[in-house]
Amino acid sequence: MIHKLVGHCHCNQITLEYATAVLPEELKLRADQCSFCRRHRARTISDPAGSLRIVLTNSEAVTYYQFGLKTAEFLICQRCGVYAGAIQREEGRIFGVVNVNTFETPLTQEATPVDYESESVDERRQRRPEGRGGHVHADRSALRFRAARPTSE
Repeated sequence: MIHKLVGHCHCNQITLEYATAVLPEELKLRADQCSFCRRHRARTISDPAGSLRIVLTNSEAVTYYQFGLKTAEFLICQRCGVYAGAIQREEGRIFGVVNVNTFETPLTQEATPVDYESESVDERRQRRPEGRGGHVHADRSALRFRAARPTSE
């Protein structure tokens, strides 16, 4: 059975549709200990066998923020400031992680602290596509952006 969880930023400019075979109460939440996630009090989830669809109502309302090793793009609503999730583009595929605090149905389980700060760029890129670290795979048809993403520096 597939379980669907829907979330969005506060102003509904970013909508997240997450599907997984794992029961919502059994999902393993993570609390990344990087300064960005700590400051946003983010609790994240992913499932290598699941799917993620991100729909932008207004493509101008999202910021693609990068920091540190710049291997991921953090999706932040410019209008309300909510951190919705992050994506990594690798060899024509897109992998994502969702901030569960955006879900309409709250997940109440504790998040396990994780720390990826010591990883190199290569280690981080290898972990994500292979599903280690549990990142959600989203193919191009499942992840829709209404406008081209801005280029980074």
